[in-house]
Amino acid sequence: LPPALDTEGGARLPADAAPRPPAARLHAAVESLRPGYLGLSYRDGPDGIAVFTGVVAGSPGAATGGLRSGDQIVAVDGWALEESGDLRTSVLLANPGSRVSLTVRRKKATFELPLVAAPMPLPPAPPVEGDSVPRLRVAALQPGTSLPPLGEGRPVLLFFWSTTCKPCREALPGLERWAAAHGAEVMGITREEAADVRRYLARSSFPFAVALDPEREATRLFEVDQMPLFVVVDPRGRVQHRAAGFTGKLLLD
Repeated sequence: LPPALDTEGGARLPADAAPRPPAARLHAAVESLRPGYLGLSYRDGPDGIAVFTGVVAGSPGAATGGLRSGDQIVAVDGWALEESGDLRTSVLLANPGSRVSLTVRRKKATFELPLVAAPMPLPPAPPVEGDSVPRLRVAALQPGTSLPPLGEGRPVLLFFWSTTCKPCREALPGLERWAAAHGAEVMGITREEAADVRRYLARSSFPFAVALDPEREATRLFEVDQMPLFVVVDPRGRVQHRAAGFTGKLLLD
């Protein structure tokens, strides 16, 4: 049945319908569900200690100061860090807007540094056809070698693969033929450790430049949940095509 109409011709809410909360209230409710975030960069030290190395640009940590490179974060809210990842877990459990107290050791001194947790930033939406591909923070497997540049006059195929992916290996001959026919370069992006990739290449051939994605930024950007994943980037640096999986035929055109 059509909805009841009011005198202006619009849909009329049932008498018992509750009004929607203001958009600002909905936004605040969603924000409160996101994990806590401080935006601190660090490396794992001994016994779970986190050694501060810097802050993520634009993060709440960037505006607080108080931390210096090399400072050791040894506890969060009085709980000692004992294993790798304890700092990240502790911050994730903090409610956005709440105070997080870091116990910091600097040389022979120890002090408390209160910070306010922000909501974990949402990941950017993956580029779709026609979107420009942002700068990828990937590194060449072999130091001193260059990776195919994006947006510099030649198409580039981003090939997300892994050493244990059988379809990835089966796609290689077809990828070589496709790249030659289209005058394209291929960048093989893997999130695996460099040592594992080198061991694989010592016994298997891989005809393309290998890019490491240690922080999984490129993997998250393109929401890689199936491999192989193929992303064709046109000569202007824009996404031209995307295809996932391989069953004997490349679906790149």
